Amino acid sequence: NNVELRFLGRALCVPVAANGVARFSFTQLCKDAHSAADYIELAKHYHTLILTDVPVMSMSNRNEARRFITLIDALYESHAVLIMSSEDDIYNLFTGKCEVDSFRAETAQLTGTVESAHLSEVVTEDKFNALAYAGEEEVFAFQRAVSRLVEMSSRHWIITGRNRILAENAMRQEQSVADDSQMRSAA
Repeated sequence: NNVELRFLGRALCVPVAANGVARFSFTQLCKDAHSAADYIELAKHYHTLILTDVPVMSMSNRNEARRFITLIDALYESHAVLIMSSEDDIYNLFTGKCEVDSFRAETAQLTGTVESAHLSEVVTEDKFNALAYAGEEEVFAFQRAVSRLVEMSSRHWIITGRNRILAENAMRQEQSVADDSQMRSAA
């Protein structure tokens, strides 16, 4: 069933959804432009998310990697269950660390070459550090996401996540019964 969630004056199309479970491909959730608000809204409506076709990510597709990290953060904070298929295991989904190290080596070599040639366009230390820091930020964020994915794949996480949903549903039903009893008493 194709469902449309409306919030904050926006709409988010959920391609397949039933009984608190939604299914998306990586492309639908992370390649298309979505924000943290979209992911939080999904987590409010669905206790389980199925995410398919997650590729190995690198610095060349860092926008998708950032969205993926943001999605994981939203699901983690809402204690949602994530079922995911990916190109590789979760420890190898981001190759950014190798790219950052490679970038540093290439830039250091370029900086020395440019400075020795006395050219006007020198790669300054500040620019180098800013670019390298940006890469390290993604590496750190992805390491945090992997840690969260490991926790989210534990039996404890899945049981407590489902129990939370069942407990919330039971509390709503109890409240509904109590409200019905009060209405009958008042009538």
